[in-house]
Amino acid sequence: MFPPGADRGRLPLMVASSYMKAKRADYEGLQHNLESIDALCRNPPGNRQREWRSVFRLDIECLRAIASYWNGNPEGAFEHGSWILDRQSDSPMFTAMTTSIYFGGSLALTGRRAEYLSFVEHAATKPQGAHGGQPLPFLFTKTVVHMYRGELAQCRAAASRLTTSPDFAMPKYFEVPGYYFLGFVAYERNQLDEAERHFLAVQSRRLEAPVVFDHACAAGLAQIELARGRLGAAQRHADVARSIAIESGSSMLLRGTEAVERFTALAAGKRPDVPSKPPLDSDFVQISILQPLQSWARAQIQSPSLEIRELALEVISAALHRADMHGVTIRVIQLSALRALALDALNRRAEAIPILETTLRRGADLGLVRSFLDLGEGIRSLLEAVAERRPDDEYVAQLLDAFAASVLSPAGDRPRPRSTAGRNEGAPFEDLTNREMDVLELLQQRLRNKEIAARLGISAATVKSHTLGIYGKLGVQGRREAVRAAIELGILPG
Repeated sequence: MFPPGADRGRLPLMVASSYMKAKRADYEGLQHNLESIDALCRNPPGNRQREWRSVFRLDIECLRAIASYWNGNPEGAFEHGSWILDRQSDSPMFTAMTTSIYFGGSLALTGRRAEYLSFVEHAATKPQGAHGGQPLPFLFTKTVVHMYRGELAQCRAAASRLTTSPDFAMPKYFEVPGYYFLGFVAYERNQLDEAERHFLAVQSRRLEAPVVFDHACAAGLAQIELARGRLGAAQRHADVARSIAIESGSSMLLRGTEAVERFTALAAGKRPDVPSKPPLDSDFVQISILQPLQSWARAQIQSPSLEIRELALEVISAALHRADMHGVTIRVIQLSALRALALDALNRRAEAIPILETTLRRGADLGLVRSFLDLGEGIRSLLEAVAERRPDDEYVAQLLDAFAASVLSPAGDRPRPRSTAGRNEGAPFEDLTNREMDVLELLQQRLRNKEIAARLGISAATVKSHTLGIYGKLGVQGRREAVRAAIELGILPG
């Protein structure tokens, strides 16, 4: 916006530059600017600067609220937001509106639930266009908080209102984020086509989209393609996300891009390059599907080094504590499942299973799906162990069914078409695990799921999961077709 150094020592330009950094999601750069502004305000050169300090105090406090929030300090956002709202009658509409968004979010993230509910409900009853009382910003805040808490139905309802409320002031500014949140909910429910449609709606209106949501949609589209097993398409969307992050100069968005790139490498069966130092745990406030710390920890869990796996567990536990302290329920569930996976990687399955069972109860209440599926085959193995302990648990069976239909796994374990072209008869079918082979052989004997379960000493739910996995890998729809295809491929004797 300005030539390098042009804003140095000029408070109005420093404030304008800070707003531009906030718009580009360069929150670390914003914090650096605010430190320079603080230094200038402590020792202002001349009467004009003293006058400007008074004039721009509301803007500076607003910027401090933004920087505090996105740098993982909701208490700071609450403090600076309170200062402005106490002087709301003096605040320009934009400043009051922006502050209200971050103040409402900080109430929710600092355990002030009653105050948060009172704040947003009271604001929603104010006349449209009343000074500082526009309904749409508060609806936006409610949407974000519902997302943090994993309240998918409420998040979807609020996001739908963001996209279909033409009477609100500034509808376009909030409409585009509304489509992102609809995509977020659809993705978590494993409704990939619907999620893709909403994310593409944001990309088609990129000039209207705040950069945070533009980047989150590019990353979300990459996650969708990973879930479909299309690694090349996933990498292309990850490249778009990286270009958005580089153009914005946002280190937060760069960390988000690296998270997607690590997941892409893991899905391809590769070990990604992982920095020894974990990402900032302040990223718990991000609205993206995937947190940088989650992908870092998942990659480290697979390290051959016991020391690195133990470090990953420590980092996960610390991040879990912080997310729980701030009431970010969806991250708590994701990190708890990841903690169970880390314990299992340390050969501590006896500790992992009870943790996962507790996590599953919370996930079942919210209807989460991809929070578990995106952790890959390691969590699937733990889910199978839980299914054997709780064979009648419908939610666990649902997740295992989703796993069986999913292709988010290393490249050598993705479903293949049934075609035998180019295949030597009698060659081993590497996609089927030993347990799937056991199940397939008993399917050939026309045993029912309960009979197979009794024969193998596993639950009927686990048998169903293996059966669906066999169908996916053979490219068939039923038992007889699976047996016929296996005979044609030389997997089973005729």
